[in-house]
Amino acid sequence: VTTSPPYTINNYGPGGYSIFSEKLVKEGFNVSRILISTENLLDLPKSSILIISGGTKSYRDIEIQRITAFLYRGGTVFLLIDSITSQNLALKLNISSSMSTIMETVNYYKSPEIVLTEAPFKEVLKYSPIDRLAFLQPKVVYGSTNAYLKIKTNNTAFLDSNFDKKWSMYKEDLREYTLAIVEGRGSGVLIVVGSPSFLTNDFYVAGFANINTTIYLLKLYSSYLFGEGARYVYFDESHKRWSIWSRDGLINQTYGTITLLTQSEAFILMIILLIIGLYYILPNIRKFKRKSKKGYKDFLKKHIYSKERELYDTLGQAVKPTEEEKILTSLYFQYENFPNRVYNIYLQRKLNNVSEKNFTDEEKTLF
Repeated sequence: VTTSPPYTINNYGPGGYSIFSEKLVKEGFNVSRILISTENLLDLPKSSILIISGGTKSYRDIEIQRITAFLYRGGTVFLLIDSITSQNLALKLNISSSMSTIMETVNYYKSPEIVLTEAPFKEVLKYSPIDRLAFLQPKVVYGSTNAYLKIKTNNTAFLDSNFDKKWSMYKEDLREYTLAIVEGRGSGVLIVVGSPSFLTNDFYVAGFANINTTIYLLKLYSSYLFGEGARYVYFDESHKRWSIWSRDGLINQTYGTITLLTQSEAFILMIILLIIGLYYILPNIRKFKRKSKKGYKDFLKKHIYSKERELYDTLGQAVKPTEEEKILTSLYFQYENFPNRVYNIYLQRKLNNVSEKNFTDEEKTLF
């Protein structure tokens, strides 16, 4: 239950981004992650890079506004489209995508769902055993005509519009489709890829040039815009479906819920009710004095009908313990298992047989 979701930098499995994160650090990038909310993007340095991959929680209006402002003031946003969440975010940034996935009839790896295309930069090929990029079930990316860069399929690809994972010759045309696009936005750069699996560990292990190409892209545009200064990369993991039982999930769910509540009109009413409730509860809490465990045990020990006690009195008659002694003896030996409950049980049982006025001062104090 503590496994990180796919496309996160702490996930070291095939679907994780751990290798990408480690290579970024080796290339001189400062890598961090956003686990709570993207509202504070404008507090980041202008040369920062925000990476968003997939996501299951919708971006709120305030978050979209901050992402847009972050981009237009000079930041770099690298968006990997997967779910409806990321598709809606792309639309807000004037990038649309297909609902259907692209498949290949010739240029594919293992299955038509893994589309291959040539790497756009020859400079990165010396770092990768395979000179191609691999995309798992990519979407078509539709951008402007004056993009800085477009990565396209070969003309042997088709859009699986009927979702049968087969080429329907008379319904699905073979042609080129855009898999990724790089565009300018204000003073910043927007990079959109139609598959979140593009940066996963398994494609790197298989030898494809995906990660090396991406790092080259980030270095190229951040250096172009901001010189060779420090580059900050932030992975937005605040919209993943984290397990509530994991540490990251606990932080994400708890703080995220509070953040959402603060945006609602009902939050002020909740605060007022909480303050009123505490006003009436706190005086009673102050009056309560918790008895120490030692107090319980000492009281029981003084009244115990011990096994070490002589079973016969001086006249040779068997000692008949009182009902109270029997109860206290039983409670004493239960003490180790139920230290906080024992004395309450004793009082309750005594109340059934003894008048309240006959309680000793010590008993009343402990109670």
